[in-house]
Amino acid sequence: MRRAFTLIEIIVVVTILGILSAILVPRITGGSRREFELATDRVADLLLAFAQRDVMGREPLAIQLEHHRGDSTWRISLFRQIRDDRGAAEFIVDRTTQPVKLPSLVDAERMILIVDGEPLDFRGRPFVHVPGQDRPTIEILMESIDGAHRAHLRLPPYALGPQRLGGAVPVRTSVSLDAMGRSREPW
Repeated sequence: MRRAFTLIEIIVVVTILGILSAILVPRITGGSRREFELATDRVADLLLAFAQRDVMGREPLAIQLEHHRGDSTWRISLFRQIRDDRGAAEFIVDRTTQPVKLPSLVDAERMILIVDGEPLDFRGRPFVHVPGQDRPTIEILMESIDGAHRAHLRLPPYALGPQRLGGAVPVRTSVSLDAMGRSREPW
């Protein structure tokens, strides 16, 4: 006796598979987005702490992207300078802020710190700022390894917290108003 599936049985199975995929696919693909957004929020919180220490503190501050050997992850840390009894200064991790452990999907090699428009490599080398001096505009660009997720955080000189901008920094091009015949137009 030959047994086969009926058309009704096949339609029911395909419908069930379609419903399951409609439920599971967004959850699976949305997990990396949520993880990236959480990492971006934590970096923004670190910039907020940096701004608060800059306004209210006296000792120099530093931000550094460092490779943590214990679990082979990258972390962004806020450092503050302390002096010992002999007056020697050293930077230690700020105890009031947790270092931001970057998830594996964030590409630390493409993470960029921009200070007043100039990109700085802060992997292993800190960006140092002394409170009381004019704070530069600080920007951090983050990108996922696959390039699907991007974040752009900016801390303006007198702001108390960072702004979250679109993903990529807009490319600025110079425009000659003389060449366009617009140099005499009123602004």
